[in-house]
Amino acid sequence: MPKCAHSKASPTHVGTSYEHLCARTLLRLEFQHLTRTGGRADKGIDLLGRWLPLFLQCTQSPPLNVAVQCKAVARKAGPEMIRELEGALAGAPGAWRGEDTIGVLCAKREVTAGVRDALRRSKRGLVWVMVEDLDDAKKEGKKGNREGGEQGAGASNEHEEAREGRIKQILWNDRVQKLVGELTGTGVVHVPGEERGRMETEVLLSCNGILPVPHCGQKEKEIGA
Repeated sequence: MPKCAHSKASPTHVGTSYEHLCARTLLRLEFQHLTRTGGRADKGIDLLGRWLPLFLQCTQSPPLNVAVQCKAVARKAGPEMIRELEGALAGAPGAWRGEDTIGVLCAKREVTAGVRDALRRSKRGLVWVMVEDLDDAKKEGKKGNREGGEQGAGASNEHEEAREGRIKQILWNDRVQKLVGELTGTGVVHVPGEERGRMETEVLLSCNGILPVPHCGQKEKEIGA
C-alpha cells in the first residue's frame, strides 16, 4: 500500500540511506571499494574499504585500510563519538584491526571544539568528514508541493539512489598525516549549485597544494551492497 511522501522515516531507514550516501560521496576523496557491513553484528562499523590519496598514488604506495562510521543525526557531535569510533576500531574485522587502520567519522554537522580536541589527543589515526545531504536542503522548499501527495515503494527507492552528498569539511590528526604523507592536504573547489546555476563550495584532497578537477560522476560500481 503506498505511503504518504511526507511520512516520517524510521531511524534505521535514515541511517542506512546516509551510509549509502557517504559511500558514494567519499569516492571523491579517493576512497575505494567501500562496502557496507550492516546488521547487528557490525560492531559499530558501517563501511569498510581502502583509501589511496593522490600523494600515495604518485609514490605508488599501497592503499590504507579504513573503517567508517556514519552519523545521520542532525545534532552536533561530541567527544563521545570519537571514543565510540576508537572502540569500533578495536573490534574491527580481519585486516582492518591493525594499528594503521584509519577510523573515519562522517556526520552532517560541522566539527566541534570538543571533537577537535579528541581527534588531536587520540593515538589512533582518525578523520572527520562533514558529508552534507543535499536532499535535506531541498526538503523545506518542496514541502508544500508534497502535502497530500503519495508515492509507491519503487519511486521511493529510486529517490534514495539519487540522493547526493557534498563534502563540506575534512579534519584529521597527526597520526593520519604521517600515513597519508606530508604533502597531502585539503582545499576548496567550486561546484555548480542546485538553484539557478549558483556556485557552491566543496572540500577535496590536495597534493603538494594542487587540487584536482572535481570528478563528481564517478561510477558507483566500487560501492559494495
